[in-house]
Amino acid sequence: MKNLLVFTVLAVAIGSGIYYAVNQSPDVLAQSFFRTILKEVSPELLKYEKDLASAGTMKSETKQLSFNFIHPDGNQERVTLSLSVKESQLLLAIGDTASLLSGETIILEPSREEGTTVWKCINGSVLVRIRPKNCRLGLGELRTEMLKF
Repeated sequence: MKNLLVFTVLAVAIGSGIYYAVNQSPDVLAQSFFRTILKEVSPELLKYEKDLASAGTMKSETKQLSFNFIHPDGNQERVTLSLSVKESQLLLAIGDTASLLSGETIILEPSREEGTTVWKCINGSVLVRIRPKNCRLGLGELRTEMLKF
């Protein structure tokens, strides 16, 4: 009986550790946060894609965006982003928040391929392991593909 109890406690502890590692690890939360950022800037990316298609370039500008990020535990956080377009590159700067990506940046560079716009992550301070797969590998990706979880 004692062995069964020890086995049960051990199994629950291991299961809890695996659940935490999969669902609550800082990397998983940061990846979810990064995807949410891409989703929030998607309307701006679409606008830049239209500029590229019609004029062949993006207009230089700086904008501030903000949105609410809801954490898996239900807590809500107000996030500000700065979008700066310069020399055909888009710099996304995450404002000072309580999030894991506070103060981090990512640089996206668009290119036109076969009538569509492909976005590449070319630099920035967001850890490579947090970025979506194609972003980690430096491969271009359609805006719609960047939003898939």
